[in-house]
Amino acid sequence: MSKPLELLNEPEFWLYYQRGEEEGLEESLLNKYFDFRRNLEAETECDPLTIRLPCHENTFVLDIYVDMYAINCGFRVANDVADYQIGWWDFGQWHPFGMQWDELIKIWEFWKSNPESLPVTPDQALLLLAKFVGVGKNELKDVPARKQLIKAAYGRLGLDFDFKQINELSSCTFLLPSEDDYEWTEDSELGFVFRGEYPCYSLRNAHHVTGEEGIFPFAAYGELMKKLD
Repeated sequence: MSKPLELLNEPEFWLYYQRGEEEGLEESLLNKYFDFRRNLEAETECDPLTIRLPCHENTFVLDIYVDMYAINCGFRVANDVADYQIGWWDFGQWHPFGMQWDELIKIWEFWKSNPESLPVTPDQALLLLAKFVGVGKNELKDVPARKQLIKAAYGRLGLDFDFKQINELSSCTFLLPSEDDYEWTEDSELGFVFRGEYPCYSLRNAHHVTGEEGIFPFAAYGELMKKLD
């Protein structure tokens, strides 16, 4: 059986990851990379693909449930037992949008300067986290340039994507909230937050500070951004 992280060298993984395919990866790939099995109800059972992406003393932790479609992006703070969340994608109560584009670029630049810290390439890490970027209503004009950067990163993976697939992958990277009033604003206590009148597509706002659905690491994440400046 191949090592699970080698799955990122399969074009089918990235198409699954960005498209949001509810049925998960093909069974042949699950058998190749995981201890995959079916239970008596013919439902798939597979351990998640966990990818840890260190950045200074913090770590982004991706848990990708490849036998269906569920992706969780956690955030670990050194010497802190709390379980923080950037966001997650699934087909239920999804709260994916927890990062600004400029923040992601700063993180990526750090990884390009410190590639040895990662279990994957800096471009792979960029493409994994880009799924959690929230696009505000005042940023729509910037999306075409961002797509070009994403297309270039996919091109550098050296995988057998055709032109149509590259365009699809870049488009699927930048999904928008269902409501059109979401925007990034700065809160005097929390820092940058992302929300609209209905705030539930992001954990990164005052509505979710109680932690009933997950805790965004406002303080630790803000400190990380300062270190990356």
